[in-house]
Amino acid sequence: MEDPVLTADNFTYERKNIERWLHAKETSPLTNMELAHLDLRSDAQAKQKLDAYLQGPDIYTPQANAQVVSISVKSPRGSWSKNLPECHKTLASVAFHYYQHKFSKYAYIADDNPFVIWHSLHSTGDNYHRDTATDHWNALPQYFNSRNAVGTIHEESMFDPPEVSGGIRAPRSGPLVLKLSLGSAPSKPASERKTLSRLDVLKQIFDAFLNRLLAYNFQTYVGLVTFGTTASVLQNVTHAIESFRHQLNNLTADRNTAIWDSVALAMDQLQQYASKYPKAKLRVICIVDGEDNKSMRLVHNIAQLSLLSATGLLSGLAFAQFPPALEGVTILDSHIEDGIRISYKENDLCETTDGVRSYSGYVHLPTGALADLGVQNQTYEINTFFWFFESRKDPANAPLLIWMNGGPGSSSMLGLLRENGPCYVDSDSNSTYLSDWSWNNEVNMLYLDQPVQVGMSYDSLTNITTNIDTGDVEVVDFSNGVPAQNASFYVGTYASQDANLTTRGTENSARALWHFAQVWFQEFPQHKPSDDRISIATESYGGRYGPAFAAYFQEQNERIINGTWDEQGQTHLLHLDTLLIINGCIDRYAQWAGYPQMAYNNTYGIKAYNESRYEEVIDALYRTNGCLHQIENCRNLSLAYDPTNQGFNETVNTVCQKAESFCTAEIRDPYFDSDVNYYDISAPGAASFPAPWYAGWLNQPHVQQGLGIPLNWTQSNSAVSRAFRSIGDYPRPGWKEDLAYLLEEGVKVALVYGDRDYACNWYGGEALSLAIPYNNATNFAAAGYAPLIVNDTYIGGQVRQHGNLSFTRVYEAGHEVPAYQPETAFRIFQRALFNLDIATGNISTTETTDYSSEGPANVYNITNEPITLPGSQCYVLDREQCTAEQWKTVMNGTALIRNWIVVDANTSYLFPDLVANGTDGNGTAAPTPSGSGAPSESTGSAGRNVASGVLKSVVVSALFALL
Repeated sequence: MEDPVLTADNFTYERKNIERWLHAKETSPLTNMELAHLDLRSDAQAKQKLDAYLQGPDIYTPQANAQVVSISVKSPRGSWSKNLPECHKTLASVAFHYYQHKFSKYAYIADDNPFVIWHSLHSTGDNYHRDTATDHWNALPQYFNSRNAVGTIHEESMFDPPEVSGGIRAPRSGPLVLKLSLGSAPSKPASERKTLSRLDVLKQIFDAFLNRLLAYNFQTYVGLVTFGTTASVLQNVTHAIESFRHQLNNLTADRNTAIWDSVALAMDQLQQYASKYPKAKLRVICIVDGEDNKSMRLVHNIAQLSLLSATGLLSGLAFAQFPPALEGVTILDSHIEDGIRISYKENDLCETTDGVRSYSGYVHLPTGALADLGVQNQTYEINTFFWFFESRKDPANAPLLIWMNGGPGSSSMLGLLRENGPCYVDSDSNSTYLSDWSWNNEVNMLYLDQPVQVGMSYDSLTNITTNIDTGDVEVVDFSNGVPAQNASFYVGTYASQDANLTTRGTENSARALWHFAQVWFQEFPQHKPSDDRISIATESYGGRYGPAFAAYFQEQNERIINGTWDEQGQTHLLHLDTLLIINGCIDRYAQWAGYPQMAYNNTYGIKAYNESRYEEVIDALYRTNGCLHQIENCRNLSLAYDPTNQGFNETVNTVCQKAESFCTAEIRDPYFDSDVNYYDISAPGAASFPAPWYAGWLNQPHVQQGLGIPLNWTQSNSAVSRAFRSIGDYPRPGWKEDLAYLLEEGVKVALVYGDRDYACNWYGGEALSLAIPYNNATNFAAAGYAPLIVNDTYIGGQVRQHGNLSFTRVYEAGHEVPAYQPETAFRIFQRALFNLDIATGNISTTETTDYSSEGPANVYNITNEPITLPGSQCYVLDREQCTAEQWKTVMNGTALIRNWIVVDANTSYLFPDLVANGTDGNGTAAPTPSGSGAPSESTGSAGRNVASGVLKSVVVSALFALL
């Protein structure tokens, strides 16, 4: 990180000139705007001048292929112009604008020494500078006043690069730093003083400036950085002008000064947006009344200062503005197949354990790549995102596990960042901390966003708007300008959003993933497990993905071995070890009956509806032409006319789609008669857990650039969901048969269900486990439930196991078991992959191949008391976590939003530092009953606790003119 002071040109405007800006008929030397009126009345002449200024040539942007910046001034007495080397444009620009104002208004340059140029501010103090303050001043008026007959200006040494510490300093092409010198600013409010202070004058200046912005609809983004005991962002970059005005008017002046740190913070924010708005005029205006006596000296400490969001709009800019340009990405042509590319980048955004590496990137499959696998009409590219983490323990010899979330259309970043990955995201949505229970403690982890268009995978890149209030995502042409954003409306870059440009259904997606795996494991042979065996873990709709994908992998292995598949570059054997499914919706016919049971007769004593409603649901389930009857019709037709479940027959697609729609409306949806959470029956609809902070973090510019992604991240893709629904993928047959096939092939299958989840509940999961038609089904059913021993003091659930099949009910866990019970989930995963019994981890299942758990035949009698979670927070990027009242304040603009969190009485309790511009770091947590909470080591780009102190000074971090 460069020194933001040493690499910027700095100017000081003294008080007398600040006050003159408010004088009638005067104009601002920065914008050439007249300040004759302080009210909001439209001034046609001023508006005309403003429009002309905005539409005129931009001094900061040189002409195409030009190495110079041309500046010119006209006045009643004539005109002059000059070409300046581009490298000097920053220094020249402010001087030019000031003298343009003087020259055009008075037709001469007054030698009144209106400001001082400081060319080198240092971290040792903002008043420390080389030589005297007027070294480069004396000749400046004469510089602009010395014109020859043809209007050119004589050369002047002032525009040579200034010397700093004996070397030549290259001018910075980024934001300009202006310094307003106030002298001593009193801390008393204006109402307690008889005269206006310099700080009062400052506030009046900006008040007049803001009025002009509102009157002329001048698209400007402003922010506020304070530096008291330490530097922090009070008001981040926003177009919500009144938020800025409110923060500024409440500003006081006392305590210490950390000017260097504050400039670093302000410039860091500006640089995030500079690449997105190449014509924006960037300013950092510093208002200070003393020397720097509190800045940190170490640059890496500056990078750890938290950039805290203060408004919904700023959050939106980080959430869904266009990603920064890619940097440091390695791009390779595949050596195994023509037309395939691989791009990747090493990063330490999440995993910061010493010596443990991680890589993110894409496998790029061209159009038609899946044709030989039987996928029809693949007229789109498949750019599949991966994030690979080495094991913290002997990565060269560790097993490898592929993780996928479900949906269909859900990003696997959910699993990575709030379930089983190396890190969790802090409540500032800007930093991370390590997880003790990360699954890469034991294995190499490969997280995938699939099918194409999910998460950070894409077919083609498309500009979009997204409305969080309605859930609508629209493809938009921004050629006529980018619309303004607010707390619920964002712009950005997504995949195409076309449901026809993704792999329709589970079976087509299995073929795409197999092709991805062929490329990935052959292009990265160093990451193949030493025993050449891989495992798959998945969740939710992954109940279809897991069985289908693993079965297809196994079938392709057989074809390769027997010689019926010999496509060039596609003969790598993918040996399967374990399939782990968490709260999986696997087989609709077997699992639908679990929904009314979970809603009405669960182990928590919660009734989502009354008895009569329960009886209606049961009737809709079993009656003729009811849910199960329609599923039977779907399956019979599918087996006859579309046996591969690839959506080739539209009649089958329609029948299966209608069956799913009926069952959803009549069996699932009555649950929503009550305000109970779909994924956790013990929580209200607007649940506060699991924490959603990862949604903001993944769209931070530094994260996007670190991952090497060209688009904005989104958790769920509706186009993919529509594509799957369009072929009736949900109720089709074959998933439990795939499990039977895998079990017969010796693959271990672990079914894990949190007992508070309704979406894919444990009653249905248990029924499915007993319905798998494999040879040992009778022995599995005869096995009893054994306690799941997590540690010396905690039993985490009940498990039935025989041989290579296990079913586990996990206590006190919702849909995402590792988020609720990280240690319990880790033990299950660890024991399954390393051939140990799930109940204790003490018995080798390779040595005792016929192992059966012992205990009761069912565990319905084991009941639980619902855990009362802390009150909810409204995180505006996830409307489902907001109550109706909270969301109302977001939509009507009355909500105070920080870090995408609506600040109210409850969030002030949950996050006591939030109101004071800090965060507590951990967010809302639901620790395991064993007391194994999440760790607190801070990593990433920002610190987890920032004390704001009492405000002394202010940096306006940006005045954006978006042209």
